[in-house]
Amino acid sequence: MTSRRIAQNAVLLASLQLLRAEALQAEGRAGEADALRLDSPR
Repeated sequence: MTSRRIAQNAVLLASLQLLRAEALQAEGRAGEADALRLDSPR
């Protein structure tokens, strides 16, 4: 696997995590949403 492909996969994974966090936040599950966000203080 090339480094470019690895970078693309990382971007896709981060995007999916952000979407999941947004969905959890919308459901009132803020704690779980914060755990997924990379920029969230823990």
